[in-house]
Amino acid sequence: MPARWSPNFDVYRAVVDDRPAVFLVDLAAAEYAPLDTHPIRLQIRVKLSSAREDGLRDAGEADAITALEDAMVQRLEARIDAVYVGRFTNAGHTVFVFYFPATHAEEVRASLDVMVGELPHGYQPEWLTDEDADWEYYVEFLAPDMFAHQQIENRRLLDELVSQGDLLDSIRTVDHLAFFPDEDSATRAAEALAEAGFEVDAPDGPGEDGRFSLEFHRTEQLADGRPDEFTAEVLELVLPLDAEYDGWATIVVRGDA
Repeated sequence: MPARWSPNFDVYRAVVDDRPAVFLVDLAAAEYAPLDTHPIRLQIRVKLSSAREDGLRDAGEADAITALEDAMVQRLEARIDAVYVGRFTNAGHTVFVFYFPATHAEEVRASLDVMVGELPHGYQPEWLTDEDADWEYYVEFLAPDMFAHQQIENRRLLDELVSQGDLLDSIRTVDHLAFFPDEDSATRAAEALAEAGFEVDAPDGPGEDGRFSLEFHRTEQLADGRPDEFTAEVLELVLPLDAEYDGWATIVVRGDA
């Protein structure tokens, strides 16, 4: 398959049909979706051989699923110009999702049994195809919402802090930044954030784009999933005001500090 973009796969957790689910999604695809040349969605579903009690994959099956995924992606990219956008695991199954061209779609469908049936590790995949020119399944189901996307960003920032020797359970000031379409929404957000215990600067703006920025701060520790908790709190306060949350930052706190 010719390179269309540089994939950016990452993991997040969610709930599907009242059961936990783990998603691995190409976040970069969101910038290009939908791809007009690839209007047909292909889903390949395999039953896990050793699912955990909660329906997620056991760690001992990780290598087999990865090998299956690699073989599937290589084969389908080469044979039908498929674009792989991600997978999710839920209720004892993993579902792999591709999009492929409409050209010779019926011939492709006729050969999928052979292509999928040749896959390794003894799995017995089931597959379906559907017209999805808008990539609705990717955009509305696979891709993370604002809260899940922020969890991914939190994990990346925490990994960077740890790589610099940060002691995540140390108390420090965490700085936040959000943008608002007008001064009124920024002011209303400032009031709500102040009630939630944040120290809030005066709204700044308008900028060249007409938006108002708002910086706010609160003392936090970063261990035990705390960033997911405080960013969810922030998003619940600012998203109803049409805000764009620009994330958080903090100093590195080391043991020799």
